[in-house]
Amino acid sequence: MQKPYHMKQAQVLVQQVKNQMIQRLDSDGEELFLQAYTFFKQSTFDTKIVKLIQPYSGLPGHTRLLLQYLKCWTDQYGERPVNSQAQTTISRVLKTIWEY
Repeated sequence: MQKPYHMKQAQVLVQQVKNQMIQRLDSDGEELFLQAYTFFKQSTFDTKIVKLIQPYSGLPGHTRLLLQYLKCWTDQYGERPVNSQAQTTISRVLKTIWEY
């Protein structure tokens, strides 16, 4: 069992995460936080699973940055042809992000 000090420190960290999510996502942040908090409170994960997931946790953010870069490139150099490989790839990536 955790000592009261550790529990208090954990509560402070959880509150900090909640505040940051609300700050970044406005009204959606609190709802998203509550959903995630409830999920992780009810679920337990083996350490091996967490270590396997960790490298992929930033993947959606990196993908969004790539799409932002591609949009800037398009703004500078013009639109890609409709059936080009680049346009098809971007469409698939966007679809995958929204499904994720």
